[in-house]
Amino acid sequence: DPCPCGSGKKYKKCCGK
Repeated sequence: DPCPCGSGKKYKKCCGK
């Protein structure tokens, strides 16, 4: 499952390592 970098806390955890 790809992790989209959008504006959101759940995406921040995936995108912001």
